[in-house]
Amino acid sequence: MRYVFVCMGNTCRSPMAEAIMNGELKKRRITNAYAESCGVMAYEGASANEYAKEAVKKYGFSIDNHSARRINAAIVTNAVVLCMEKQLTDYVRKLFPGEKVFDLCDFASVSGEISDPYGMGQETYDACAEKIKRCIWIILDKKESAV
Repeated sequence: MRYVFVCMGNTCRSPMAEAIMNGELKKRRITNAYAESCGVMAYEGASANEYAKEAVKKYGFSIDNHSARRINAAIVTNAVVLCMEKQLTDYVRKLFPGEKVFDLCDFASVSGEISDPYGMGQETYDACAEKIKRCIWIILDKKESAV
């Protein structure tokens, strides 16, 4: 299974989600799944935000070598696409109507959404990473219990 996390610029939320998901998959020895990320307004090749790098580092993961990608059909085809907020989910569903596109929090049955931390401080990025991690743990726990 391929998970694709989507945010606006692919420098904050979605790279954190990609790193956390891939790290958790590795920890749990789940080998039939992996994660990628992209952004609807991404500047191709942009690095991850420094606060985002620090936030995932606290969990033992790295996005130091991340390179932003803009969303396209090749990335989302045959993937479970998980968007960070409802407005993005609606937009991506309109762009790719035949694909499996969900709001990350809804998919994990967690209230709210993953708000954009851009322009905020480290504490906001840490809280964002924590909420992403909680959603991912729930998704993976459900996946493991279904086996």
